[in-house]
Amino acid sequence: MRPWMVLVTLVFFLSTNIAQAMSFKPTATTFTFGYWNECTDRHGVRVAPRWDWNVRWLEGRPIELTGYWEAGVGYWRNNKTKSDQNRYLYTLSGSPILQIWLGEYNMQRTAVFFEIGVGPAYLTETSLGDANFGSNWQFEDKFGIGMNLGTENPAQLIYRYYHYSNAGFKPPNRGLDLHTVAFVWFF
Repeated sequence: MRPWMVLVTLVFFLSTNIAQAMSFKPTATTFTFGYWNECTDRHGVRVAPRWDWNVRWLEGRPIELTGYWEAGVGYWRNNKTKSDQNRYLYTLSGSPILQIWLGEYNMQRTAVFFEIGVGPAYLTETSLGDANFGSNWQFEDKFGIGMNLGTENPAQLIYRYYHYSNAGFKPPNRGLDLHTVAFVWFF
């Protein structure tokens, strides 16, 4: 079995079953698929449970704000590597994410939103192929645009741009840019 399949299965199981037993139940799970900005030979997956804040700001205005916490595990792979280079790495990350809704926040209708989030991330390797990130500890920045799908069983489809960087704390600071599509399934 491929490592990323084991990872996806494990995180999904942990984020739903064990969290329910601990009364720490997430409100949704995000499944993300993407590729590295420079080349389609570099791609990966990410699974992240999320916990909605259940708070809204600017209610009744042209835009409304809300957000959630997200904790993710990712697997990123480079198919074009030399024998002495890392071919894959795993990420562990967590962050608050602010959502900016165009119109009223309502999970029971189709609506468009933007989101932004920044948080710490740990990469299991300091390089992937010829890209050197300087350290295992990085910042994970997310920018996205998405929309609700369906009304009976709410879900969301989101385009997200990810940027991993150590903010120059340890050279080299190559960074990692990813374009992804995320599907959010609510419980």
